[in-house]
Amino acid sequence: MSASRPRPTALRRYGQNHLVDKNTLAAIVRMSSVQANDVVLEVGAATGVLTEHLLANAAGVHMFEIDRRFASALERLAVAHPNLQLHLGRRRARRSGDT
Repeated sequence: MSASRPRPTALRRYGQNHLVDKNTLAAIVRMSSVQANDVVLEVGAATGVLTEHLLANAAGVHMFEIDRRFASALERLAVAHPNLQLHLGRRRARRSGDT
């Protein structure tokens, strides 16, 4: 998805702030200094705007999204990029030693 495509309204309960400004996007990508052998963890992938740019620079991306409204678009993106792993929904964090 591009930044200009329609997207669901940001939900306060998830603390969402959708990335829509191309200058901000470029600054994030530039300052991340992602290298070709890096694997990136992206939390809150939303429409995948940042994800697409990370994929261009990284060996792989793991994107996490709890908002199911973005599921179909992110699934299509994951199918198109074998170096992309999509993780949908909430997962309970485990501490070291938990069983």
